[in-house]
Amino acid sequence: MIRGSRLSDKVRLMFFSLFDSIPRTFVRKFPLLERYIQIIKENLVNGAMINFEGSRFYCIDVESLFILSPHFESWMWKYIV
Repeated sequence: MIRGSRLSDKVRLMFFSLFDSIPRTFVRKFPLLERYIQIIKENLVNGAMINFEGSRFYCIDVESLFILSPHFESWMWKYIV
């Protein structure tokens, strides 16, 4: 499970999850809204410290958060941790 290291990181991840859960079919109808949501999500994740299986990771962008998810190439975690 991915968790924030500090309280501020936990709040940022909660808001990221909230914005990420907005249905994409709705957001794609409004291109400007889609861009604003993407910018907000990038700002929320940028600089967040994530605890994952006893290790801390510093997120530099949204992709680094997805890479840390347990569903992304799960075979490699036994070599990292």
